[in-house]
Amino acid sequence: MGAPGFEGYLWMGIVAPAGIPKAAVDKVTASVQRAVVGTDWIERFDKEGIDPSGMGAEEFRATISREVGFYRDLAKASQIKAG
Repeated sequence: MGAPGFEGYLWMGIVAPAGIPKAAVDKVTASVQRAVVGTDWIERFDKEGIDPSGMGAEEFRATISREVGFYRDLAKASQIKAG
């Protein structure tokens, strides 16, 4: 089963409400980036087929925006309606 020309994937990240101080975002980002490159985590991710990107806050914000736009357009084009 599938849709020609369509590829789906799962992404995960940490989000916070608007207005969080940049220093706090930077601190959490740095901690997460250190954690995902740690040896124990790399082995665990590899076993699970996970490829951590370690992207920063701005890149992740852009990813979310792009994904929301893509699926909004896909739903419109497919005439999918929310139940």
